[in-house]
Amino acid sequence: MNDVNLWLALSQQALDEFKDYRQALRNDTTYSGPMDQYTSNVLDKMSDQEVVANLFSTPTLGGKTYTLFSVYLPGTSQVQDAIDHLTTEWPDHFIVIGAWWLDGRQAGTQWELDVDGERTGNTTGTPAYPIPTQAYRIMPPVIVYDENGDVVSTTPASSNADLRDINLLSGQEPRRFVA
Repeated sequence: MNDVNLWLALSQQALDEFKDYRQALRNDTTYSGPMDQYTSNVLDKMSDQEVVANLFSTPTLGGKTYTLFSVYLPGTSQVQDAIDHLTTEWPDHFIVIGAWWLDGRQAGTQWELDVDGERTGNTTGTPAYPIPTQAYRIMPPVIVYDENGDVVSTTPASSNADLRDINLLSGQEPRRFVA
């Protein structure tokens, strides 16, 4: 499987336009906003959009509130095409958080192999989409419950060391957040 999992944070304005565009399609009405079909098609690659998006925090960065979309695209060329399009058509409304092959490697890296051709567990290469230093802000807090189901503690993420997997696709290996 050559799919790539792309994490995109999109601004509230872009999210609202996407929802309006999708609603117009469903209602067979005319949409007159700035959302285009290609952008909508990319964002539509996220299944259970409202559920998955709500698994993450919605930080405010540079005066805009962002929501995470975790989309799956077939291969790095489609990922690059999508990123090029989104950043051209929607400048300052999308932040690329990262991209991973389903084997957990960041796109742009390769498995390091030992003399027998077996994976060492390390990777080589440079991630094609480096994780931004503020990426941790999309992470939901870690919540600890007691035996009665009451919240004992809530710990927000404070650095990229706190990045963790949220909503892995069936069969997807854990994402590597460092190259």
